[in-house]
Amino acid sequence: MIMEIKTIFSRDGYTIVEWIEDGLRRRGKLPFQTNKTITEDMLSLILPYGMVWGDVVYPFIHPPEIVSEEIDKNFYNNGIFTQSDLQKANPNQVLGLLLKSYGIDYNIFMKTVDNYLEAR
Repeated sequence: MIMEIKTIFSRDGYTIVEWIEDGLRRRGKLPFQTNKTITEDMLSLILPYGMVWGDVVYPFIHPPEIVSEEIDKNFYNNGIFTQSDLQKANPNQVLGLLLKSYGIDYNIFMKTVDNYLEAR
């Protein structure tokens, strides 16, 4: 169920709108400029807006057994062997280790986004 549709901005002949649907924030592009209240019946006119991040990130996903080995290696090398160790660890360090395990860093990720957009 959609609660409210709000206009994010309207310019250059289109309007970006946002709504919550089934607990997920969505955005779309209306192919016309408007300052009027957007109604639910206008949703059929909305074009997709934004990246499909799952499609972008997919190339980073190694086979699960490789990721599992990398997580073990990275956690063990940083002294994280138990739940207690995990609870004592810096949360940012843990996230960094997970990203490292998946072979993701910011620069590689940004390059992947560029490649994804060029291929479309």
